[in-house]
Amino acid sequence: MFNLILVDRGRLTNYLWGFIGCATWLIVAIMNHLVGDIFAQIFYVTMQFVGVWVWQRQLDRQEKKTSMRKSMPACSHGGKAFSPSSQPS
Repeated sequence: MFNLILVDRGRLTNYLWGFIGCATWLIVAIMNHLVGDIFAQIFYVTMQFVGVWVWQRQLDRQEKKTSMRKSMPACSHGGKAFSPSSQPS
């Protein structure tokens, strides 16, 4: 439940709590020989790492776009179309 609140807030740390929850349930499933739950929790534990990788990759892309925008020169004509007739004489 706690990791869902972190997801809603956009925190990457939600995967840590998700991993803890999945790993705990995996241990319980193994101890009780719950074969279906064992396979499901193995999948979920694996997906925690995939989720971190995808989320971090997306953050890197956003950071790269932001840094590219900051390095581009500002538009000198205020975003309006430039035409020779609009120049002051």
